[in-house]
Amino acid sequence: AEWEMTLQGLRRFQTLSMEPSPNAISAVVSSTSSTNRWEDVLAIVAMAAELNALDLILLNVAIVAMDSCGTWELAGLYLGSASKISKGADKASFGAAMAACSGAQQWLSTLELLMQIRLLGQPDFISFSAVMS
Repeated sequence: AEWEMTLQGLRRFQTLSMEPSPNAISAVVSSTSSTNRWEDVLAIVAMAAELNALDLILLNVAIVAMDSCGTWELAGLYLGSASKISKGADKASFGAAMAACSGAQQWLSTLELLMQIRLLGQPDFISFSAVMS
């Protein structure tokens, strides 16, 4: 499968003592998310953290991956991590986490995230769509 080849390519970077870019790591996480292999997503993000390659885009992709894998709790974990780096979590981060929570019928968590997004500014159409999904 394609995701296995992308994961092998990422591991090959390590054997060659090269550091993949956050964009390359994001692509691997994205390809892995369609397989419901959340353990691989966790391992890839942990590897990115070790390489000091975590960025907001990678964490947002990880949040979406956790939603695809049905692990809304881990989506929330990555949202917390996103809040601690660079400029912090953005509307895309919150939207992806809200979609994960609402998809798992975790309504209280979804509403709590909607309240938190108000700190970033007014929730937009995408925010409300994530809640309604």
